[in-house]
Amino acid sequence: MAHPTATAQHTFFDSNPEYATLIYAAQDARAALGMALSGELDALLAHEGGVEYERYGRPSDEEMLATYLSSLQRVWAYEEEHREEVRRCQDLFGSETCVEA
Repeated sequence: MAHPTATAQHTFFDSNPEYATLIYAAQDARAALGMALSGELDALLAHEGGVEYERYGRPSDEEMLATYLSSLQRVWAYEEEHREEVRRCQDLFGSETCVEA
């Protein structure tokens, strides 16, 4: 009998943790930027607060944009350096590897 995990489908993270982490960080940064630009972040902070935000203040929209762009640059650098691996991941996991809206 085959080991149960031998037939389990691998996740994107299982397949390539480094690339997945870069992608997820860029997706999170994009979501945070969207929340900041839409006013949703301010509403959330007004409702829930947060120790970090109370101590350091809310990052500016420019800081949020810079974080997103920096994340994208790291993804693009990885993709440039590891073309075959990226193509394999994109073939297997499709939209999960997408960072651009």
